Amino acid sequence: MKNTQISNTLEQNHLHKIIFIKQLDWLALEGFIGTVDRISLLIFKFSLTAEFCQGRDGPVLFGDDENGYVMSYMFKLKDSQARGEARFYSFMMLMTDRVYLISCWPYIVSAFKSMVINLQERANIIFQREKELKQQQQASYSISNRRGAPISQEQFFKRRSHTPLRSLVDLLGIKDIYVQIQAQFSLILKLASRKRLEKLNPGRSESALYKKMFQSVQTAAKLARQVLKDAGIGTIMTLMENDSDLNGYPFGIMEYYNENYFNNGNLLLYMSDLQLSAKNMHQHPNRLSFSIRATKEYNKPLYGNSTTPVEQPRFTLFGYVTLLDEVVLVD
Repeated sequence: MKNTQISNTLEQNHLHKIIFIKQLDWLALEGFIGTVDRISLLIFKFSLTAEFCQGRDGPVLFGDDENGYVMSYMFKLKDSQARGEARFYSFMMLMTDRVYLISCWPYIVSAFKSMVINLQERANIIFQREKELKQQQQASYSISNRRGAPISQEQFFKRRSHTPLRSLVDLLGIKDIYVQIQAQFSLILKLASRKRLEKLNPGRSESALYKKMFQSVQTAAKLARQVLKDAGIGTIMTLMENDSDLNGYPFGIMEYYNENYFNNGNLLLYMSDLQLSAKNMHQHPNRLSFSIRATKEYNKPLYGNSTTPVEQPRFTLFGYVTLLDEVVLVD
């Protein structure tokens, strides 16, 4: 059974983690889930089996928005007792922010590469020493057993299969190697956080035109609510004008989903953040357009009686929105 060594950093949080792994025993990892989450387990498997660069030495980036992003730096150390006389290891940086990870990429790769070079130099010294000792033992054994029967292929593989894989401590001859690696990981995290700082730059103050436009959109939302109430099920969104000078300048989008109702019977609208174009605002500050697409309900088990968009006739509202005076209801 392969041995597993997993060393987490001294500094860990939900956003940034550096993990060191070596050739894995999947059964041991399954029992290790109490301290390593499922996502980390998936990353361990991908890092040494699927996600690696050409030659299996160097950095590679993989991941997604759901599970996070990983920078895996794979490398190998010489081991006279391993098959192929080499063992593969990987340093990994886990982050949920892909942009931040890429911005720190040069520094992290440089730091990992420096660590790898130091480990490989130490492993090469131990490897050469063990090879020389092994050659001397083989020569001595050959002289004393010239007349003995040769070792069969089955005996050779049986003897190699019972040789336990050595830990990094035995492989490098450094008792506190994991402590040293953890200290280096902590330093990398600390320096990386200093090299890249997130800064929120305040934008310009709201202009009178922007406030007027926002009020116009609010008025349009009231109008859309009334239209949807009369039309029934539908989707509402803004459309660009056909004018060539406005192509590529959409200024907002609103989406409607009909399964949610307020207690007063009004339909529920979801409105996303508006992306306003200065050109569009200045040329047509009061013009809004909406497209309403009808949908109907599917009564099929597959959809669970939910509302699903289908190809239905559409109608569009064009025009200028007039701001409505606020009405105060008096009992």
